[in-house]
Amino acid sequence: MIGIGVIHGTCSASSDRHCLARDLRSDVRLDRAVDSIVNAALEDGFSGQVAIARNDRLIYSRAAGFSDNDHEVPVTAATLFQVSSLTKYLTATLVMAALDQGRLDTADSVRSLAPGTHLAQHDITFAQLLSHRSGLGSSYAAEGLADADAALGAIDRQPFDADRIGQFHYSNDGYDTLAILIERLYRRPFEALVREEVFEPACMHHARLWADLDARDPRRVGQPVEPISAGLFERNYGFLGSMG
Repeated sequence: MIGIGVIHGTCSASSDRHCLARDLRSDVRLDRAVDSIVNAALEDGFSGQVAIARNDRLIYSRAAGFSDNDHEVPVTAATLFQVSSLTKYLTATLVMAALDQGRLDTADSVRSLAPGTHLAQHDITFAQLLSHRSGLGSSYAAEGLADADAALGAIDRQPFDADRIGQFHYSNDGYDTLAILIERLYRRPFEALVREEVFEPACMHHARLWADLDARDPRRVGQPVEPISAGLFERNYGFLGSMG
């Protein structure tokens, strides 16, 4: 899980980064139009944040509903929400950052970073992992595992269908594997790399990964509607690269 709240423009004037600015001067027509949509959604059980930007300026922002329905904890502008598989975009961005830095080529085999695995045996490339064409599926075998070697081993022990290599097959295992490989390449934690290579350049100062906070605190994080295993709230390689 990666939680993303409303993004505020907090970069200093001397920064080279161009961050989204807030310009919430009243626009009565806009406010009324969007409020009516949000109010209707609330009747259907919506909870969350709504933001509208125009020309790099935030012109509408509203928090609505509850971050915890059972205890009616209200959503605020600072509440974080799980974005689940959108985390894959962060993982892919790290791979492309490594490409830009000359650390890898997407056509490279991953065998040097994953020796002894099916991926190494079949010379699977970073490009194939990125495009869900590596032959891996979504076994969720690494869920709950906090050790990278154990997680990669669990994924590798799943049945591997070489006939799927080159064919699109949506794969959480592939992106969890990419997170492990990126950590091995940089010799640094995935979370630190995401902060430096993605969040900071994009002015995403409020974004967090699960290891950065207590995701069970409804005052900070929107809670799941359906219960999930407590172990999945902790840092684990079954979520890290694919669901954050």
